[in-house]
Amino acid sequence: MMIQKILILFVFIGFPSAYAMEINQRVTNSGSGSGEKPKITTKAIRYQKSFHTYSKIPDFELVDMYGKKINLASLIDGERSVLLNFIFTTCPSFCPILSATFGKVQNEINSDDLKTPPLLISISIDPEHDTPERLKKYASKFKSGPNWIFLTGNHDVILKVQHIFNVYKGEKMNHQPVTFLHRAKDSNWLRLDGFTSAKNLLFEFQQLLSK
Repeated sequence: MMIQKILILFVFIGFPSAYAMEINQRVTNSGSGSGEKPKITTKAIRYQKSFHTYSKIPDFELVDMYGKKINLASLIDGERSVLLNFIFTTCPSFCPILSATFGKVQNEINSDDLKTPPLLISISIDPEHDTPERLKKYASKFKSGPNWIFLTGNHDVILKVQHIFNVYKGEKMNHQPVTFLHRAKDSNWLRLDGFTSAKNLLFEFQQLLSK
């Protein structure tokens, strides 16, 4: 029996949630050349949420897509709430989905005319490749605006940041889709493992602010 496993990712912006449909296709070949028809099953996967208190962010120095040095602790512990994810520009799967969702969220918070809109932060986990110029080119694909910042930096620093948020998976291709929400002046973070739609992400953010 030969087992083929195909992962198909769908993001439905504006629907109640984003789905990852995992399709397991089994093909049986008999000695005579005939076989059973493929059996296909699908399973919908949604995001999981949990609250965490991460270690205090040290005064790590990162660099934004304009080459400007950024103190990560000051950025996160400032007056604005934060939505944060980890990406890399050559990622063929998860990152474009996460970035497209952030792009939709960015448009929504801009149109909501919030007094203090949240800051969207995307940190590259591939600093050797993701120079500020590459980040700027990547950001332009998703039409990032002033409320969305892309960061890269020293390899060791990026590694430490991943460990603080418990997202380090070794090889960059092993990374998982995770989004973090942080209310200004709060010690807790809401962690969303998996894919969310922009609508769900905004809902979770509003819920967080109301607590």
